[in-house]
Amino acid sequence: MKRTSLKITAIWLFLTITAAAAYAQGICPPAKITGDLESILSRGYCLFIDGKYKAAQTEFEKALKKDPGNPVALNNLAAIMVKQNKLDKADTYLKEALPRAKGYMMLVNRVCGVQDICIAIEPYKVGTGNQDLGQLVEMNLRMVEAKMAAQKGGAGAGYPGLPSQ
Repeated sequence: MKRTSLKITAIWLFLTITAAAAYAQGICPPAKITGDLESILSRGYCLFIDGKYKAAQTEFEKALKKDPGNPVALNNLAAIMVKQNKLDKADTYLKEALPRAKGYMMLVNRVCGVQDICIAIEPYKVGTGNQDLGQLVEMNLRMVEAKMAAQKGGAGAGYPGLPSQ
């Protein structure tokens, strides 16, 4: 009887620890990637979706030191600025990213929307892949510019022509 109780307790403890670890990884597991740059971008993305914007910004700035002008890092810095309602800075980052983003191929691991204005990206691999980052950066830039125009004109929801709320 005592052995059975001990086995049940051990199994329960194992399952609890395993479930906790699986849950923690499920929140934001960094992409299973091999590249150093991709690892930095992945950490930044995970910090971003966890709401740790300052730490995420630090990671994206590390990526820029490693690869100056990296369009993924610049795009994701713009997403942070959108989250902080610093649309002028987001606009600047996206305009800086756009020339290099055109033709910048990558495999995307995950994306997340930011206030229906901007999309942050977690790459699986950069430099090769099936996604042209230029289209995404252009879309983000158009949405940020529309939101800025809407704020100046008093329209709501970030899109010109919608009534104020």
